[in-house]
Amino acid sequence: MSNNNIDVPASQKDFANYMEAAFMPTEDIYPAEPHIFIPEIEIPYKLWRIEKSGIRYYYHPDTKNFHASVTSITSCEQPMPYGITDYHKRYGYYAEQMTDLKAEYGNMYHICITESIKMGDFDLSECQRLVDIYCHVRRLSHHDTRGWADQLKNDMAGFFQMMYDYNIEPIAVETPIVIPIYNPYTQKLFYQTAGTPDLIAWVNEKKWSDEDKRLNDPNRSVDMIDYKSGQKGFWESHEVQLDTYSDGWDYNMKFEMDLPDPEKYFINRVWNFAPKDSRGDKTTYKFKNQSKKDHKKLFFGYVQNFMERGNHDVKDVRNIEGVLKLGQSTSKNVSLLPADEAVKKRWETHNN
Repeated sequence: MSNNNIDVPASQKDFANYMEAAFMPTEDIYPAEPHIFIPEIEIPYKLWRIEKSGIRYYYHPDTKNFHASVTSITSCEQPMPYGITDYHKRYGYYAEQMTDLKAEYGNMYHICITESIKMGDFDLSECQRLVDIYCHVRRLSHHDTRGWADQLKNDMAGFFQMMYDYNIEPIAVETPIVIPIYNPYTQKLFYQTAGTPDLIAWVNEKKWSDEDKRLNDPNRSVDMIDYKSGQKGFWESHEVQLDTYSDGWDYNMKFEMDLPDPEKYFINRVWNFAPKDSRGDKTTYKFKNQSKKDHKKLFFGYVQNFMERGNHDVKDVRNIEGVLKLGQSTSKNVSLLPADEAVKKRWETHNN
């Protein structure tokens, strides 16, 4: 996850320092900073992320509520695809190592996409340096990452080609939002989750070969794009995530914003993007419209199960502080803080 509370570099001379800050692992409790390109859109609240027991939560400082993330809920409740399960059965511990390393590459790629959208460009000659910085920051120097720089060049080219082909104009990137979940059978509010859509943007309906048509697509609209680094296709969890995020974004535009025409920024289509290993002088990628399915009942079931297990809230956080002394108990150093108090302490420190 990118550290979004850093300023975009004015020049390339401080690019390395900027990306090192972006690659830096975040704390267990940290602010989730939005990045929005349209002045009239300003989410009226700022969330904090907290990681606890492998689950990500978002804390709303105004309501003092914790909201489990959409991705955490789907990861906990949705069965692992057969292909991944079979891979782990066949290769055991080696499969776990490879999966973790692929996840690290995916995280680096995701951050590079996010930061390139903010900066408006991406210097391919910096790829090896970016890999070196990332591996240093993430303590990955003992892993074999020799192909990462070339892979990053290929994958970033795919993303920029997609942005060009569909005439994509960013509206918001990495913007955390609270998402209400309604019981689809009673239409009553059941739970509030949260999440961070990758990209909201103006997007053409299709790729045009004619330049004039590309720039004047009659079905151009506000869409949501989620990007993946894997090249094996898209899973149902990706569809569920996009459908839930889309509803949440529309809700925030209508009820949380003071916009004269909130429907102007409602999501029309949702897309998944993934790179491909391009061949020859053509840059290829996967860009799939996944707007046709409604997953409200499915995700509601996930939330029900998630809440029954007691995973929906954070009650306390282990706090360790003070001075440890030989020969003395640590009972005065270790305590359980109410979770909202722990986040409040970080909030006050961050804003002072």
